[in-house]
Amino acid sequence: MPENDRTTRLIPICQIRPDPAQPRKFLPPDLAARLASGASTIEILDQLRARAERDRATRERLMELDALAHSIETDGLMNPIRVIPDGDDRYRIEEGERRWWAHHVLVQQGNEQFQTIRAFVVEPTSVSSGLLRRRVAENVLRSDFTAIELARAMAERMREILAENPRVKQGDVEKQVGKENGMSDRRGVFRGASRAVA
Repeated sequence: MPENDRTTRLIPICQIRPDPAQPRKFLPPDLAARLASGASTIEILDQLRARAERDRATRERLMELDALAHSIETDGLMNPIRVIPDGDDRYRIEEGERRWWAHHVLVQQGNEQFQTIRAFVVEPTSVSSGLLRRRVAENVLRSDFTAIELARAMAERMREILAENPRVKQGDVEKQVGKENGMSDRRGVFRGASRAVA
């Protein structure tokens, strides 16, 4: 289904997995690795809740996720997620990992109707270098997109631009990434990201 086709599909959440290349990380690295190795989402959520008892940042992240799940339960999913086909009846999340996790929270609470999620399917032929640009733009103004995640994402986006056009000047790359995300290229994050590219 082409990206510009606004028709969505209901896809079982068990057929969808997060993309490890997503710059905005929901899971700590060890739990992300366990999920990628085949651990169930229920097991991962249980581990997160256990950690939340002693870790404030995890507790706050889970509170936000629970609030999102409640909103979806009450008002429905306002924005479908975007997924990329990834093998037989499998999909990788392009955008919307927290919405996908919120569906798992609802299922864990006994709301079986949330075992499917509405999604736009983006065919691999339409996935281009714009993927990273869209991801950074989607996340850059969110409070839980950490400074480190932002710097890494900006650096990766700059590398992407430089790989496509090696003759472009560093300052022009910074301006382009800044425009894509409504940010000034004078912000410290660009200096840090530029050093990461160099």
